[in-house]
Amino acid sequence: MDFSFLNWTVANGSGHFIQHGQLFGTFNLSCDTLVFVETEEEVEQYMYSPMEKIVNTYILPIIMAIGLLSNIAFLFVVARVHRMRTVVNVYLVSLAFADILFLGAAMGQEIAHFASSPIAKDQGNINFGCFIVIYVVSYIAFFTSEFLVTAVAFERFYAVCRPMKVFVGNADPWNASKLVVLSWVVAAILAGTTVPSQCRTVVYCMMWPTMELEATLPATMTAYLSVSEAVFRYASFIQTFPFFVAMAVNSVLFVRVMRAMNDRLGVIGRQAAGVRKNLEVRNQIARMLVINGVIFFLLMAPFQTLSLYWFVRRLTGHTRYQSNKQFEGFLLFSHLLTYCNSAINPIIYNVANSRYRRAFYEAFSVTCGSRCRSDPSAQGEAGKKDRRAIFATCSSMKTTNGSMRSAMKSIDRLTTEESRA
Repeated sequence: MDFSFLNWTVANGSGHFIQHGQLFGTFNLSCDTLVFVETEEEVEQYMYSPMEKIVNTYILPIIMAIGLLSNIAFLFVVARVHRMRTVVNVYLVSLAFADILFLGAAMGQEIAHFASSPIAKDQGNINFGCFIVIYVVSYIAFFTSEFLVTAVAFERFYAVCRPMKVFVGNADPWNASKLVVLSWVVAAILAGTTVPSQCRTVVYCMMWPTMELEATLPATMTAYLSVSEAVFRYASFIQTFPFFVAMAVNSVLFVRVMRAMNDRLGVIGRQAAGVRKNLEVRNQIARMLVINGVIFFLLMAPFQTLSLYWFVRRLTGHTRYQSNKQFEGFLLFSHLLTYCNSAINPIIYNVANSRYRRAFYEAFSVTCGSRCRSDPSAQGEAGKKDRRAIFATCSSMKTTNGSMRSAMKSIDRLTTEESRA
């Protein structure tokens, strides 16, 4: 992902002479802007900091490797273990694809920038066309992740809190797939509308303070900037506003789901032990998805908060980027959290849910064979047990017979799916 609020605001036009932020004259140069760097302290401001070098050399490649391997492994598990092909996993598979795209595009670009130029914000290692493709792919993956996490939250909310009503995305895998496709399409449209925020190519001619630096450092630096301030503000708004809306909506849904699960267990506590066990399995799946959603927003919040802060500053007329060590440190930290978010989802599934752990073990076992195939009779029995749990819950809550029949019909598919997960 390109973090566009870091674009520098400088004088534009062919051959401007800039020194200490002031325009002194115009020269016939092949670059767009001439920048004089007069002291070693100024040189350091353009270079990667020691911490950034450590992060780009060691930490980012490790996160990228873990993220790609874990998400690919999850896709392999769903493909090989038939009982993992549930409605919930339709969303999680798509989320894994989005994470793979984000890691490959955004993090791959970050590592490539570091390897190709010692100047921290030099984007000249790739041409404009490739840069835009990477930018769009990164933002499509970013928006899609938001939509899918929210869709999963609604799916769990209706499954746990409103079992008599069927959420459009949990009726069956086909409907869930249509909702997933819609999420990708909307994400692509939103990402496409932000492209003008990266469409102006500016080449800076760097005049270093010594001949030694002139010989070792790049003579030019390229940046892809917004075509206008209004376009930049729009792109920042599209990036930040949907995130905070989604975070607020998901927070409400998560609280409602957790409360409903606790209330339901309290009612079932007076029923048979087997019924309670099946309900606990259902709750374990819901709890895993809630944990996954909470971690998603916690890891994304620092960068989005920073983006919101910069967006507000631009609205109030502070259009020049002011660098300082504290700001740069927080920015680097928020980048790492964003990348970690795309790497850890399959790890969360395994830590939070024993059935997902068992599925991973079976998928990578050399003796997988028939164990990886679905067992219709076992699934049917599990579905019956789970429906008895819901029947007991609704009966204890004094649901009418007519409503009960409606509830049983609407959740028949859901209970079978969850018994397989």
